[in-house]
Amino acid sequence: MKAFAVKTLTFVMAQIRSSVGNIPVVFAVGNADSYSGYGPTSPDSSFSPDSTFLSDTAELFYTNFLNGTGDHQEFLNTFKAAGYYSADLPGKNLTVIGLNTILFSPGVPGDNDATVATQLKWFDARLAIAKAAGKKVWLLMHVPPGADVGTTAGTVDANGHIASAAMMWKPAYQLRFMQILSNYPGVISMTLGAHTHVDEYRLMSPTDVLEVTPSISPYFGNNPAFKVFTFSPNTYKPTGYSSMNYDLATMPGQFNNYYSFSTAYGVQGSLDLSLAQLFPSLAMTSAKQALYRGNYYSGNNSMNPITNANWPVYWCGIGKMVQQEMLDCVNLY
Repeated sequence: MKAFAVKTLTFVMAQIRSSVGNIPVVFAVGNADSYSGYGPTSPDSSFSPDSTFLSDTAELFYTNFLNGTGDHQEFLNTFKAAGYYSADLPGKNLTVIGLNTILFSPGVPGDNDATVATQLKWFDARLAIAKAAGKKVWLLMHVPPGADVGTTAGTVDANGHIASAAMMWKPAYQLRFMQILSNYPGVISMTLGAHTHVDEYRLMSPTDVLEVTPSISPYFGNNPAFKVFTFSPNTYKPTGYSSMNYDLATMPGQFNNYYSFSTAYGVQGSLDLSLAQLFPSLAMTSAKQALYRGNYYSGNNSMNPITNANWPVYWCGIGKMVQQEMLDCVNLY
C-alpha cells in the first residue's frame, strides 16, 4: 500500500510538472497526504501526515515540486520533522512558507503540543527573517483557522441559533498563531488555505485575509473548481482572481470560466482590502449575498444548500475567528 501511495504521488507530480515547465510548485500538505489518514499507525506517527510518509516522500516534494528551490537540508529537516518548510523563490523578493496545520486540528489524535510549539516557533523566526530582509511572504496551509462552518451550520435550530461552534484548530494553537501574525503586519502578502473544498475566505486579522481555494474533488457536494490569481509585481499582493469550474450537471468537456471576482462583486484594488470590504456588504446587500451563496459550492448547491436559517453561520465564519465571537455573531445576527 505504501509503495502504491508513493507511486501515485510521483505520477501526480509528473502530470503537474508536465503542465508548468520548470517553475517551482509550492504546496502545503493536507490530511490525505499520509499512509494513515488522521490516525497513527505506529508509535512514531502521532500526527497526519504521518512521519513515515513524510520521510519517504521528502525528496520527491523537494525535487519534483520545488524543483530544487530553497535550502535542501533545511527543507529535509523541517519536512521530515512535521511536514512544513520555507523556500525563497529565485529572482523574487518573496518567501513561501508552507505550514502543516493538520496538526492544529482537534481531530488529530495524540499529544501534539510540543510538535506544534516547535513549528510555530519556527514560523515566527521565518517571518522575522523575511521582515529583516525586506521580503514578502506567501503563506500556505491546508486547514484554515476559525470555525468549522459546515459542521456548525448543521446544528442550527429553527431560529437559526447554535448552542456551540465547532472550530478548525485547538484554541491555544490558534491564539499563538494569531499572536505571531500580529507581530508582522504587512509582511504576509497572501495566505491560501483549503480543506473545506468550497469557495470561501476568512479575515484572520485586519491586515491578513485567507483565501480558501475550492476543490477539484466534488467530495463535499461542490462542483470541481480552482482559482487563477493575478498579482501586483511590486507588492506580491493578489489583485483579483478568476474562478474556473466544472459543472457536474452538464458534464462539459473541460473546466470553464465561472466568474471573475472584481466583475462579479463590483470591486477594484487589492484583493485583501476588497474582501474585507465585502464582508459587511454580504449581510446588507441581498444581491451580493445571493451571489456569494451561489458561488460557495462553485455552482452546485443541491447537496448542502445555504438557507436563510443557516446563512448567519456562513457569514459569521468569514470574520469571527474566535469560538465565542462566532457563537455570539450567529445568535445575534
